[in-house]
Amino acid sequence: MQRIAIAFLAVCTMFLFSCKQTTSTESETTEVSKSSVSVENSRKSSIKTSVSSDNNNIKVANKEGMRWYGMGEVEALVKENPKKILVDVYTQWCGPCKMMDKMTFTDSEVQAKINEKFYPVKFDAEGPNTIEFMGKEYGNPGHDPNRRGRNAPHQLSKFFAVRGYPTLVVLDENFNILHKIVGFKQPDQLLAAIEAI
Repeated sequence: MQRIAIAFLAVCTMFLFSCKQTTSTESETTEVSKSSVSVENSRKSSIKTSVSSDNNNIKVANKEGMRWYGMGEVEALVKENPKKILVDVYTQWCGPCKMMDKMTFTDSEVQAKINEKFYPVKFDAEGPNTIEFMGKEYGNPGHDPNRRGRNAPHQLSKFFAVRGYPTLVVLDENFNILHKIVGFKQPDQLLAAIEAI
């Protein structure tokens, strides 16, 4: 019985630490095309991503109509209509990130509350795109397009000091970090966390 308990704890521990960020020392650089590219997100949550690397815009919408923005367009939106920003920092390989897409971000109450209080932004913490944010360019010079699974962390994820995935980074209207919500959250948990901000 004791062996079963120890095995169970080991499996739980491995799952909890499976989404911790790793550091890459590879220095390969990846050229990002300046043309608009439409890619099907490998996350199986029926999310379609349209990437335009020349203006850093990423538009993501799921079946229920959640409107996600890219880092490149959120600055103009905040200038036009000041509102906090909620940045979903995820990776392609992160299981809890995929669960958030399927279970939490598809919830109509969550969508309504996020749309009311924030500009929601999707940010791939290991993606290859160069992002212009607050007058500075952030890239991922260590990104390896041939690598499966974990990749090098993006410079913007380092700027946000993200240590694990998923992490929701809350920014104020001046792009200061107000709060971080770390880990998978069910709809009621995320609603409570959002209300506390």
